Amino acid sequence: MCAVVAVLEGWRAHYFGLELPVADIAVAASHVRAELVALGLSTIGDGQELLEQLAELRDALPVGTRLVVGGPAAMNVNEDVERLGIQCLERIDQFQELLREYGTK
Repeated sequence: MCAVVAVLEGWRAHYFGLELPVADIAVAASHVRAELVALGLSTIGDGQELLEQLAELRDALPVGTRLVVGGPAAMNVNEDVERLGIQCLERIDQFQELLREYGTK
C-alpha cells in the first residue's frame, strides 16, 4: 500500500516483497538510492526481536535514508521504535502527509 501511495504522490517506489531479511533490505535500499524505507509490520511475535531487527536495519541503511514503520505490530512497539529514531505511523494518510512534507524539504 505504501508503494502505491508513494507513486500517487509522485515518488519512484520499489516494492521489495514480504519477509525480506534485514541485510537484503539495506542492500536493496542502497542499490536504488532510497531516501526513505517504509515497512508494514503486520504480525508481532517477540517484540524484543522485532526491535533488534529494526535497530539492525536502521544501522545498515545508507546514511540519510529514513526508516518508517506502520501496521498492527508497529503499534504494539511504537514507543520503543521511536526511541530508536524510527518513525511509527498509525494510518496510511500519515504516510501520505510525510511524503508530501519530505518532498518539500
